[in-house]
Amino acid sequence: MRIIVDGGLLNTGDVLMLQPTTEIPADMRAAIEAWVADEPARGRATWTGAADRPLRWEGDGGTWRPTTLVRHIVKQATGQNRGGRGPAWWVTETGVDLTALAYGRTGRRDWEDLHQLIAAIEEGEWTNYGELAQVIGVSAISVGQHIAKRS
Repeated sequence: MRIIVDGGLLNTGDVLMLQPTTEIPADMRAAIEAWVADEPARGRATWTGAADRPLRWEGDGGTWRPTTLVRHIVKQATGQNRGGRGPAWWVTETGVDLTALAYGRTGRRDWEDLHQLIAAIEEGEWTNYGELAQVIGVSAISVGQHIAKRS
């Protein structure tokens, strides 16, 4: 979540929707969806902008970490003490989950700033993904992934 907070990738108050992933069995997913349908606020959270508890869950008004909240929701909806990758379960209004948002897999980022930065590196000079990422304000992982896709 630090990448999203530090990068300002979401604004405080942005709405997120619960979207259980396929990492859990279909019957559990159906039970969670039915539980949310009974009280739709259970399927919504807002971004707080805090690195330690970035979600304010409408189900109880409390602030949560994504994975802790997913574990809580699964327990409430199914009675099972099981969780999932929380950031993958919370999606923006445009359907991008928090993991994809953090690592630049939204398909929306314009990488022109990175390309210009790379073009400015003189022959014989070197840098690394971390330094490039710091200059343009994204994660080193997303820079590496972008460069690898272009190779």
